[in-house]
Amino acid sequence: MKKILLLFIVSISSNHCLGQLTVTVGVKYKSTDGSYSKYYFREIDLVTGVELNNATNTREYDVYSDYALIWFDQTQVAIVKLKSKIQSDVNRMMGKPIDKTLLEINCQIAGYNKEGVDQNGTEWKLCFYSHDLQSLCS
Repeated sequence: MKKILLLFIVSISSNHCLGQLTVTVGVKYKSTDGSYSKYYFREIDLVTGVELNNATNTREYDVYSDYALIWFDQTQVAIVKLKSKIQSDVNRMMGKPIDKTLLEINCQIAGYNKEGVDQNGTEWKLCFYSHDLQSLCS
């Protein structure tokens, strides 16, 4: 994989966040010249801001937002704040994690492509099509 710019390193273990949903998606990032990389298919973790704050013992993350954790190794991760929510605010504030059924319903209603920005300002696109439909990611 080509050089990934501006990774954010956090001190959460390889177990990641309690309750996270791990899914395989296509991810691509916007480079400094304004073009996007090709899609790389990898496992990511989906978590709420509440879960991320609890896992990092901070209050840095918006509790009303959902995040994609794109891991590059056990200590390097892009923490991408998604522009659209997956989890409802009521479930989020009750501490409920994002689950697979909720993700599937959200994708059917809101679309299979999500966008977000990491803490360094790098823009990301995520494609949530299932394995047999990954060719639809563009």
